[in-house]
Amino acid sequence: MLSVRTSFKAHLLLPPAAAILACAAAFAQGVQNQDIYLMAGLAHSGSRQVPGTNVTLYSHTAFASSTGYGYQLARASAASIWLDLSIGTFVLGSSGKASIPGPVSRSLQAYAAAARFVFPLQSRVSAHAVAGGGGGGFAYNPIEGGANPYLGFQSTCHGVVLTGAGIDIRLTERFSVRGELRDLVTGKGLSGSAGRNHLLPLFGVAAHF
Repeated sequence: MLSVRTSFKAHLLLPPAAAILACAAAFAQGVQNQDIYLMAGLAHSGSRQVPGTNVTLYSHTAFASSTGYGYQLARASAASIWLDLSIGTFVLGSSGKASIPGPVSRSLQAYAAAARFVFPLQSRVSAHAVAGGGGGGFAYNPIEGGANPYLGFQSTCHGVVLTGAGIDIRLTERFSVRGELRDLVTGKGLSGSAGRNHLLPLFGVAAHF
């Protein structure tokens, strides 16, 4: 279990590093119609009962982050269409509690390609919506131990549907602040969710080139 979690946390360093390298390359080449974003927030999971048991998983709040790259594919007077590559969306939260021993893992990592539709509201403010898909790794906690039950830890790979909407406020020609509500839709009951949805409120910055 330790090696799995250590490896999972190590993956958090890869997307920001890749984003920084891509950002430097784009700046050196003077490329336009691209952006790189880094956002973070808190993901909340409510209490729920494991179906068919009297085991309760208590509510828990975990750290979430998302790093991505955007490239403008087409532009009209009222809107533009971008390719949005989610280099990595992560939730770290293995310290949740339940009514039996064992930590509740909320951890997940997801990667997706999406279309981003951008709508200018003012000269420095734009709204956007994203929709796409990909895959990722998710956690679940099987009940083990027989007469003395406890929560085990397992991980699985699963497909992901990504949707979201947000606001981007340009501070300068090159930089902006961005907020987005992102929803990762995947298998039922994974990473602390009672259903299929993982709602992630995210806030951060974007660099434009």
